[in-house]
Amino acid sequence: NLIATLGSGPGGLVLAGHTDTVPCDEGLWRQSPFELTERDNKLYGLGICDMKSFFA
Repeated sequence: NLIATLGSGPGGLVLAGHTDTVPCDEGLWRQSPFELTERDNKLYGLGICDMKSFFA
C-alpha cells in the first residue's frame, strides 16, 4: 500500500489500491511473469492490469 500527504490543510483525496499480486506457477507462463513482455500487440506480466496504474 502507498500512503502520501501533501500540505497540512483540511480535506483531502484518497487513492486506494494495492501493489501485491497473487502467487503464480512460473511453469504455466510462456515467459517470466515478473518481466513485462509484449507479444502480438498485447502486454503480458503478473499483475499488469490489477489496480496498479495510479501507482506508476
